[in-house]
Amino acid sequence: MKAVVRTEYGSPDVVRIEEVSKPVPSDNEVLIWVVDTIAHRSVSAYARALRPNGTYFIVGGSVPVLLGALVLGPLTRLVTGKSVQVLAVPQDQSLLLAITELCAERQIMPAIDRCYPLRDTREAIRYVSEGHQRGKVVITV
Repeated sequence: MKAVVRTEYGSPDVVRIEEVSKPVPSDNEVLIWVVDTIAHRSVSAYARALRPNGTYFIVGGSVPVLLGALVLGPLTRLVTGKSVQVLAVPQDQSLLLAITELCAERQIMPAIDRCYPLRDTREAIRYVSEGHQRGKVVITV
């Protein structure tokens, strides 16, 4: 399976996607994975919710939480043994084209929360980073 791997503390540049073996817990371990698509709590709050050696994957959410997971995640693992990570999925162009066609045919519709004109991009970013969004936030040009 592919996973986001960080082997050192630092900026998002240290993150890379690698092929890794699927985790198999020992007899005295429990494998718990949590995947969050709308993360809005702090890295420490997610780590507190985990069992020892637990893993929490953030797929999407507010900008501060995603950056916090990238920067503080490795440190949290070193200190607590609990893993808070950002899960990045490689994009497959054929899948993106298929989804684009379904959207064009109106067979699926994205959930749009708000639209902002380009001049209000700063406000749109603030809105998303505060964790208010309930769908896609669109910048119109």
